[in-house]
Amino acid sequence: MGSQDLAYPPQTDYSYLADSMSEISLNILINSIAAASTLNAWDYMFVDIFSDADGASNTIDTGNTTAIFDTNLYKNNSDSDVTDVFAMAPNIGEDKTLKTGNQISAHANITISKVTKDASSTATHCYIYTDDGADAPDTLIEKVAFIGNDATFTIGDLTSGEKYFVLEDAEGATYSSRTNGGGPTFPEVDTNITWIAQYTEGTGIGTGQTRDPITIISNVTTADKIVQTNAIAITSGPTSHQVYCHKTIAGAGSVTYDISFDNGVTWITNQTIGITNTGSHSGTQMILKLNLNGVGAANTASANDYSILLAY
Repeated sequence: MGSQDLAYPPQTDYSYLADSMSEISLNILINSIAAASTLNAWDYMFVDIFSDADGASNTIDTGNTTAIFDTNLYKNNSDSDVTDVFAMAPNIGEDKTLKTGNQISAHANITISKVTKDASSTATHCYIYTDDGADAPDTLIEKVAFIGNDATFTIGDLTSGEKYFVLEDAEGATYSSRTNGGGPTFPEVDTNITWIAQYTEGTGIGTGQTRDPITIISNVTTADKIVQTNAIAITSGPTSHQVYCHKTIAGAGSVTYDISFDNGVTWITNQTIGITNTGSHSGTQMILKLNLNGVGAANTASANDYSILLAY
């Protein structure tokens, strides 16, 4: 009669079980939030859901997170246009033949889709320029004719943190440029831009009065963005890690993760969601980056939460 060697059973991949555990743990946390119960505490698993910008357990580092928070998720795109308006009243007309307008800075990578002038302005064209680094217009990004009071742009792409000029004129003819004649106070921080100063060609920038155009409609550009956690205390030396999140992707969008166990000094990058990954290093302060990848309007990624499973 034959015998079976039980000392060396076949090796089985149980990664799918760990993935299920992560998802179940997130579902438990979601139910806890819905029931206003005490959040679950884990020894080897760390979880949070994006019930607000900080996360239900306040683990999200909003200062280093570049993704866009929207109700119950973070995403790499913006669904709707934002209208930023700088107050204009009282409205005073000044005859000009050179370009006038405002210096602005962008809070994120955005695309200006429309600039609206004051109805009393007789300017015929609108311009977007880069800043030369010395508070003067440099490279023309795009020139558009006003149709009625609106100038609709197709390539008005601005880079986060950079300065630009949004100007108007009548192509050398005299036009009525509108100003408020004093106040409001520069700078004014709005949703997608900050209004820095007014500009008059040949004179330069100033902060004593607002000049038309003073309404800018823009959209945050779809780009690679991250959701980063604060440092989380762990036991040093995990041998493997697995991250799960409820996610939605479209087009070429994707979600991966970077992880550090030494408070951001060393990173293990571009890890696949939902499988066991074995890269490791010493440290007792873990930081997670969820990478919401996708460039271009059709390539989007969003995440509602995260679960981190550490094995030792």
